[in-house]
Amino acid sequence: MTWNDDVLSTFESADELVLVLEREGRPTVEVPVWVVRVGGAVYLRSQDGTGSGWYRRAELQPEQNAELEGTRMPVRLVPAPAEQEQAVSDAYLAKYGGPGFPRILLLPDAVAATLRVEPR
Repeated sequence: MTWNDDVLSTFESADELVLVLEREGRPTVEVPVWVVRVGGAVYLRSQDGTGSGWYRRAELQPEQNAELEGTRMPVRLVPAPAEQEQAVSDAYLAKYGGPGFPRILLLPDAVAATLRVEPR
């Protein structure tokens, strides 16, 4: 399954995506993250790397929900292919690279925590 052009455009223009992470026996966690589009795919990163709580939760249960511009949608969070890492970094710089951009998103720990956001 792939994103349609309208949804891809919304991802591209949105300031952030809110992950709505659920895990059996645990409270739901809502995490705002910066999100980028590379071609027909959508990516996000954990600035705290693969050890962050929300990243670990997504690893354990990749089928989650997300809110984009007020619309909730079911998503699957999967590790991004290594060959996309530089393109994702470039997309982060192009979209958010002004003053105040957290360059931590370009460091190896964050790059290792790059996930592709897929529709389900």
